[in-house]
Amino acid sequence: MAKKILQLPKGRQQQFPRARVRFGSMPQVQDAVVTLFENAGFVVGSQRYSDDRGYDIVAERKELGGMLRYLVQIKVWKRPLSASAVREEIGILEHQKQFSELWIVAQAFTHSAVEVSREYARVRLLTLEQLKEALASPRPKKRAKPRTAIGKAIRVNEVALATTIAALAVSIDERLEALAKERPNSHEATSNRDATIAQYKRLRSELVALKKATAKFNAGDANEAEVVRTSKSFSDGVRKWWNSSHEKILDKAYDMGLFALAVGVCSLAGSGGQMAVAVSAALVGGKPVADALKGIGKKFGGLSG
Repeated sequence: MAKKILQLPKGRQQQFPRARVRFGSMPQVQDAVVTLFENAGFVVGSQRYSDDRGYDIVAERKELGGMLRYLVQIKVWKRPLSASAVREEIGILEHQKQFSELWIVAQAFTHSAVEVSREYARVRLLTLEQLKEALASPRPKKRAKPRTAIGKAIRVNEVALATTIAALAVSIDERLEALAKERPNSHEATSNRDATIAQYKRLRSELVALKKATAKFNAGDANEAEVVRTSKSFSDGVRKWWNSSHEKILDKAYDMGLFALAVGVCSLAGSGGQMAVAVSAALVGGKPVADALKGIGKKFGGLSG
Protein backbone atom coordinates (compact mmCIF):
# COMPACT_ATOMS: atom_id res chain seq x y z
CA MET A 1 0.00 0.00 0.00
CA ALA A 2 1.35 3.43 -0.90
CA LYS A 3 2.41 5.78 1.85
CA LYS A 4 -0.22 8.44 2.43
CA ILE A 5 1.66 11.74 2.38
CA LEU A 6 -1.30 14.04 1.76
CA GLN A 7 -3.57 15.07 4.59
CA LEU A 8 -7.07 16.37 3.90
CA PRO A 9 -8.99 18.59 6.33
CA LYS A 10 -9.87 16.72 9.50
CA GLY A 11 -13.15 14.85 9.33
CA ARG A 12 -13.47 15.22 5.59
CA GLN A 13 -14.42 11.98 3.89
CA GLN A 14 -13.95 11.72 0.14
CA GLN A 15 -15.74 9.54 -2.35
CA PHE A 16 -14.60 9.00 -5.92
CA PRO A 17 -17.69 7.95 -7.89
CA ARG A 18 -16.49 9.27 -11.25
CA ALA A 19 -12.89 8.03 -11.17
CA ARG A 20 -12.42 4.57 -12.60
CA VAL A 21 -9.26 3.12 -11.15
CA ARG A 22 -8.01 1.31 -14.22
CA PHE A 23 -5.93 2.03 -17.27
CA GLY A 24 -7.29 2.67 -20.73
CA SER A 25 -6.62 5.41 -23.27
CA MET A 26 -4.91 8.68 -22.30
CA PRO A 27 -8.22 10.65 -22.18
CA GLN A 28 -9.77 8.07 -19.82
CA VAL A 29 -6.77 7.90 -17.52
CA GLN A 30 -6.19 11.64 -17.45
CA ASP A 31 -9.85 12.29 -16.66
CA ALA A 32 -9.68 9.77 -13.81
CA VAL A 33 -6.54 11.37 -12.35
CA VAL A 34 -8.02 14.87 -12.62
CA THR A 35 -11.14 13.70 -10.80
CA LEU A 36 -9.11 12.14 -7.98
CA PHE A 37 -7.21 15.39 -7.39
CA GLU A 38 -10.33 17.58 -7.65
CA ASN A 39 -12.17 15.41 -5.12
CA ALA A 40 -9.19 15.81 -2.79
CA GLY A 41 -9.58 19.61 -2.88
CA PHE A 42 -6.93 20.46 -5.50
CA VAL A 43 -7.22 23.04 -8.23
CA VAL A 44 -6.19 21.16 -11.36
CA GLY A 45 -4.81 22.39 -14.64
CA SER A 46 -4.34 19.74 -17.32
CA GLN A 47 -2.74 19.56 -20.71
CA ARG A 48 -5.47 17.60 -22.37
CA TYR A 49 -4.33 14.23 -23.59
CA SER A 50 -0.73 15.29 -24.11
CA ASP A 51 1.79 13.49 -26.28
CA ASP A 52 4.50 13.48 -23.56
CA ARG A 53 6.25 16.68 -24.63
CA GLY A 54 5.44 18.16 -21.21
CA TYR A 55 3.54 17.52 -18.01
CA ASP A 56 -0.03 16.28 -18.13
CA ILE A 57 -1.40 17.77 -14.90
CA VAL A 58 -0.56 20.51 -12.41
CA ALA A 59 -2.40 20.14 -9.09
CA GLU A 60 -2.37 22.85 -6.41
CA ARG A 61 -3.89 23.17 -2.95
CA LYS A 62 -3.36 25.51 -0.01
CA GLU A 63 -2.50 23.64 3.14
CA LEU A 64 -1.18 24.72 6.54
CA GLY A 65 -0.30 28.21 5.36
CA GLY A 66 1.56 27.07 2.27
CA MET A 67 0.84 25.90 -1.25
CA LEU A 68 1.23 22.29 -2.37
CA ARG A 69 2.09 22.09 -6.07
CA TYR A 70 2.48 18.79 -7.88
CA LEU A 71 3.55 17.98 -11.39
CA VAL A 72 1.74 14.81 -12.47
CA GLN A 73 3.00 12.90 -15.50
CA ILE A 74 0.82 10.08 -16.81
CA LYS A 75 2.26 7.17 -18.78
CA VAL A 76 -0.18 4.89 -20.57
CA TRP A 77 2.14 1.98 -21.27
CA LYS A 78 1.12 -1.64 -21.65
CA ARG A 79 4.43 -2.73 -20.13
CA PRO A 80 5.96 -1.58 -16.79
CA LEU A 81 7.56 1.85 -16.94
CA SER A 82 11.34 1.57 -17.23
CA ALA A 83 14.12 3.25 -15.26
CA SER A 84 15.20 5.28 -18.31
CA ALA A 85 11.66 6.60 -18.74
CA VAL A 86 11.55 7.63 -15.07
CA ARG A 87 14.90 9.41 -15.36
CA GLU A 88 13.60 11.31 -18.37
CA GLU A 89 10.59 12.51 -16.39
CA ILE A 90 12.78 13.50 -13.45
CA GLY A 91 14.52 15.91 -15.81
CA ILE A 92 11.28 17.91 -15.85
CA LEU A 93 11.41 18.46 -12.09
CA GLU A 94 15.01 19.70 -12.21
CA HIS A 95 13.81 22.69 -14.26
CA GLN A 96 10.60 23.27 -12.27
CA LYS A 97 11.83 24.27 -8.81
CA GLN A 98 8.49 25.85 -7.85
CA PHE A 99 6.80 22.45 -7.59
CA SER A 100 6.75 20.38 -4.40
CA GLU A 101 6.98 16.97 -6.04
CA LEU A 102 6.74 15.06 -9.29
CA TRP A 103 4.21 12.21 -9.34
CA ILE A 104 4.49 9.69 -12.17
CA VAL A 105 1.34 7.61 -12.72
CA ALA A 106 1.53 4.38 -14.71
CA GLN A 107 0.05 0.90 -14.82
CA ALA A 108 3.21 -0.65 -13.38
CA PHE A 109 6.92 0.06 -12.83
CA THR A 110 10.05 -2.04 -13.20
CA HIS A 111 12.15 -2.75 -10.11
CA SER A 112 14.96 -0.56 -11.47
CA ALA A 113 12.51 2.31 -12.01
CA VAL A 114 11.46 2.12 -8.37
CA GLU A 115 15.10 2.13 -7.29
CA VAL A 116 15.76 5.25 -9.37
CA SER A 117 12.82 7.08 -7.77
CA ARG A 118 14.20 6.35 -4.30
CA GLU A 119 17.21 8.52 -5.09
CA TYR A 120 14.98 11.61 -5.25
CA ALA A 121 13.10 12.96 -2.24
CA ARG A 122 10.60 14.81 -4.47
CA VAL A 123 9.63 11.99 -6.83
CA ARG A 124 6.86 9.41 -6.38
CA LEU A 125 5.76 6.52 -8.58
CA LEU A 126 2.11 5.48 -8.28
CA THR A 127 -0.43 3.25 -9.95
CA LEU A 128 -3.97 4.58 -10.20
CA GLU A 129 -5.02 2.49 -7.22
CA GLN A 130 -2.13 3.82 -5.16
CA LEU A 131 -2.95 7.37 -6.25
CA LYS A 132 -6.52 6.92 -5.04
CA GLU A 133 -5.24 5.66 -1.69
CA ALA A 134 -2.76 8.55 -1.38
CA LEU A 135 -5.44 11.18 -2.05
CA ALA A 136 -8.25 9.56 -0.07
CA SER A 137 -8.99 10.84 3.39
CA PRO A 138 -7.47 8.18 5.66
CA ARG A 139 -9.29 6.73 8.61
CA PRO A 140 -7.99 8.37 11.78
CA LYS A 141 -5.46 6.20 13.56
CA LYS A 142 -4.86 6.23 17.26
CA ARG A 143 -1.28 7.39 17.57
CA ALA A 144 0.70 6.22 20.56
CA LYS A 145 1.93 8.98 22.84
CA PRO A 146 5.67 9.54 22.27
CA ARG A 147 7.92 8.55 25.16
CA THR A 148 11.34 9.74 24.03
CA ALA A 149 12.61 13.29 23.58
CA ILE A 150 13.11 12.63 19.87
CA GLY A 151 9.65 11.15 19.41
CA LYS A 152 8.06 14.10 21.21
CA ALA A 153 10.01 16.62 19.12
CA ILE A 154 9.03 14.94 15.84
CA ARG A 155 5.36 14.89 16.84
CA VAL A 156 5.29 18.51 18.08
CA ASN A 157 7.29 19.82 15.10
CA GLU A 158 5.47 17.68 12.51
CA VAL A 159 4.60 20.50 10.09
CA ALA A 160 7.80 22.54 10.51
CA LEU A 161 9.95 19.42 10.16
CA ALA A 162 8.22 18.31 6.95
CA THR A 163 8.61 21.82 5.48
CA THR A 164 12.30 22.05 6.42
CA ILE A 165 13.02 18.58 5.03
CA ALA A 166 11.41 19.60 1.73
CA ALA A 167 13.47 22.82 1.61
CA LEU A 168 16.68 20.91 2.33
CA ALA A 169 15.86 18.37 -0.40
CA VAL A 170 15.49 21.17 -2.95
CA SER A 171 18.76 22.78 -1.81
CA ILE A 172 20.66 19.49 -2.09
CA ASP A 173 19.29 18.86 -5.58
CA GLU A 174 20.33 22.36 -6.67
CA ARG A 175 23.82 21.90 -5.19
CA LEU A 176 24.27 18.55 -6.93
CA GLU A 177 23.12 20.06 -10.21
CA ALA A 178 25.66 22.88 -9.86
CA LEU A 179 28.47 20.46 -8.96
CA ALA A 180 27.68 18.26 -11.95
CA LYS A 181 28.23 21.25 -14.24
CA GLU A 182 31.65 22.08 -12.80
CA ARG A 183 34.68 21.25 -14.96
CA PRO A 184 37.74 21.07 -12.67
CA ASN A 185 41.11 21.76 -14.31
CA SER A 186 43.20 19.42 -12.16
CA HIS A 187 43.09 15.91 -10.78
CA GLU A 188 42.99 17.24 -7.21
CA ALA A 189 40.09 19.56 -7.97
CA THR A 190 38.22 16.75 -9.69
CA SER A 191 38.72 14.49 -6.67
CA ASN A 192 37.48 17.21 -4.33
CA ARG A 193 34.40 17.79 -6.47
CA ASP A 194 33.64 14.06 -6.63
CA ALA A 195 34.04 13.75 -2.86
CA THR A 196 31.61 16.65 -2.36
CA ILE A 197 29.09 15.06 -4.72
CA ALA A 198 29.37 11.77 -2.82
CA GLN A 199 28.83 13.59 0.49
CA TYR A 200 25.70 15.34 -0.75
CA LYS A 201 24.31 12.12 -2.18
CA ARG A 202 24.79 10.44 1.20
CA LEU A 203 23.07 13.35 2.90
CA ARG A 204 20.18 13.18 0.44
CA SER A 205 19.81 9.43 0.97
CA GLU A 206 19.72 9.91 4.75
CA LEU A 207 17.22 12.76 4.34
CA VAL A 208 14.90 10.56 2.26
CA ALA A 209 15.07 7.90 4.98
CA LEU A 210 14.24 10.50 7.65
CA LYS A 211 11.34 11.86 5.60
CA LYS A 212 9.83 8.40 5.22
CA ALA A 213 10.39 7.45 8.86
CA THR A 214 8.84 10.64 10.29
CA ALA A 215 5.85 10.40 7.94
CA LYS A 216 5.21 6.79 8.97
CA PHE A 217 5.64 7.62 12.66
CA ASN A 218 3.27 10.61 12.55
CA ALA A 219 0.74 8.52 10.63
CA GLY A 220 0.90 5.80 13.29
CA ASP A 221 2.46 3.30 10.88
CA ALA A 222 5.86 2.91 12.57
CA ASN A 223 7.07 2.36 16.11
CA GLU A 224 8.97 5.05 17.96
CA ALA A 225 12.26 3.15 18.11
CA GLU A 226 12.48 3.14 14.32
CA VAL A 227 12.09 6.89 13.92
CA VAL A 228 14.51 7.53 16.81
CA ARG A 229 17.18 5.44 15.08
CA THR A 230 16.63 7.23 11.77
CA SER A 231 16.73 10.68 13.36
CA LYS A 232 19.97 9.91 15.20
CA SER A 233 21.49 8.45 12.04
CA PHE A 234 20.72 11.60 10.05
CA SER A 235 22.10 13.89 12.76
CA ASP A 236 25.19 11.76 13.15
CA GLY A 237 25.77 12.05 9.39
CA VAL A 238 25.48 15.85 9.56
CA ARG A 239 27.89 15.96 12.52
CA LYS A 240 30.44 13.77 10.72
CA TRP A 241 30.10 15.98 7.64
CA TRP A 242 31.04 19.04 9.70
CA ASN A 243 33.88 17.29 11.53
CA SER A 244 35.49 16.10 8.30
CA SER A 245 34.70 19.01 5.99
CA HIS A 246 34.09 22.17 8.03
CA GLU A 247 36.79 24.08 6.13
CA LYS A 248 35.11 23.28 2.80
CA ILE A 249 31.68 24.13 4.23
CA LEU A 250 32.93 27.52 5.45
CA ASP A 251 34.52 28.24 2.08
CA LYS A 252 31.21 28.59 0.21
CA ALA A 253 28.15 30.57 1.27
CA TYR A 254 25.76 28.06 -0.31
CA ASP A 255 27.31 25.17 1.62
CA MET A 256 27.09 27.15 4.86
CA GLY A 257 23.42 27.85 4.29
CA LEU A 258 22.76 24.23 3.41
CA PHE A 259 24.58 23.01 6.52
CA ALA A 260 22.58 25.41 8.70
CA LEU A 261 19.39 24.05 7.12
CA ALA A 262 20.51 20.48 7.84
CA VAL A 263 21.14 21.44 11.47
CA GLY A 264 17.63 22.89 11.55
CA VAL A 265 16.26 19.50 10.49
CA CYS A 266 18.28 17.83 13.25
CA SER A 267 16.97 20.28 15.82
CA LEU A 268 13.32 19.85 14.78
CA ALA A 269 13.81 16.06 14.80
CA GLY A 270 15.04 16.23 18.39
CA SER A 271 18.54 14.90 17.74
CA GLY A 272 20.63 17.99 17.14
CA GLY A 273 22.47 17.74 20.44
CA GLN A 274 25.51 19.97 20.95
CA MET A 275 25.57 20.85 17.27
CA ALA A 276 22.07 22.36 17.21
CA VAL A 277 22.59 24.17 20.53
CA ALA A 278 25.81 25.79 19.30
CA VAL A 279 24.40 26.95 15.97
CA SER A 280 21.12 28.17 17.49
CA ALA A 281 22.91 30.10 20.25
CA ALA A 282 25.16 31.82 17.73
CA LEU A 283 22.25 32.78 15.48
CA VAL A 284 20.10 33.98 18.38
CA GLY A 285 23.02 36.20 19.36
CA GLY A 286 22.44 38.11 16.15
CA LYS A 287 25.33 36.74 14.13
CA PRO A 288 25.01 36.10 10.39
CA VAL A 289 25.08 32.42 9.38
CA ALA A 290 28.70 32.63 8.21
CA ASP A 291 29.96 34.22 11.44
CA ALA A 292 27.86 31.86 13.54
CA LEU A 293 29.30 28.77 11.88
CA LYS A 294 32.88 30.07 12.01
CA GLY A 295 32.56 30.58 15.74
CA ILE A 296 31.19 27.22 16.83
CA GLY A 297 34.38 25.22 16.68
CA LYS A 298 35.94 22.61 14.45
CA LYS A 299 34.61 19.45 16.07
CA PHE A 300 31.33 18.28 17.55
CA GLY A 301 31.17 15.34 19.92
CA GLY A 302 28.69 12.48 19.80
CA LEU A 303 24.96 13.04 19.92
CA SER A 304 23.05 12.79 23.13
CA GLY A 305 19.59 11.34 23.83
